[in-house]
Parts: sequence; structure tokens; C-alpha cells
Amino acid sequence: MAAVILKIGSVDLSMIAEQEGVRIHTAPVYGEKFTNVLGKERKKLIGESIDISAEFGNVPEELAKKIVNACENDNIPVEFKNPNTVTAIFDRPSVDAVPSFAASEDERYWNISLSMVCPLKGDGL
Repeated sequence: MAAVILKIGSVDLSMIAEQEGVRIHTAPVYGEKFTNVLGKERKKLIGESIDISAEFGNVPEELAKKIVNACENDNIPVEFKNPNTVTAIFDRPSVDAVPSFAASEDERYWNISLSMVCPLKGDGL
């Protein structure tokens, strides 16, 4: 069984993500500052923000439909590898779908760009 690189909802995009690449950026999210008993100012880490973006070229129309449909919810479970396997709930992604070419009347390909953010993964506030 191959490792999941990127899975949006139930749509496994690992094969094309491995071929074309996916960008995963994480950043710490801190709460308010406080002064500890030694008088030093500190910030409490409350979690991390995760940003995923990817561009897939010449995606067959059936897979393109699955990708677009998987992204049509306000909260989307996404599994990805960074190299640890992580699952988080992301806000509704930005999706660009541009026709690439038509091999025939029944066979069309699309360029798909995705950008999604999980504003806070962790213990929260």
C-alpha cells in the first residue's frame, strides 16, 4: 500500500502530488504574551497554521470533477505527508480549474490549482 501524500476528503491525489509536487507550509500560532515567575515575557504556543498549495497539469476530467467536488465544503478533512502523516480540518480551498486541452469530444483535460489553509491545528484557545 502506497503512502498518502495528499488526500482531500476521500479523493487521494498522492500519485499526481508525487509527480507534480505539493507545497506544505506550517507556522506556529501563539496566544497572548504573559510574564513568567522569573519576570520574562513569554508567549504560549497554541497550535500551528498549515497552508497547502498545489498545481496539477493535464488532469483527466473525471478526476478534475472529483477534486472540485471534494473542495465544495466549508470544512474539509485533509490527510498529507510532510514527511509525518497528518490529518487536519481545512477551510474551504481556493480552486482554479482551467481547461487544458481536449483530446476528443469525450476526453478533456484540466489544469487544477489548489490553495487551502488550516488556521489552527492543535489544542486551540
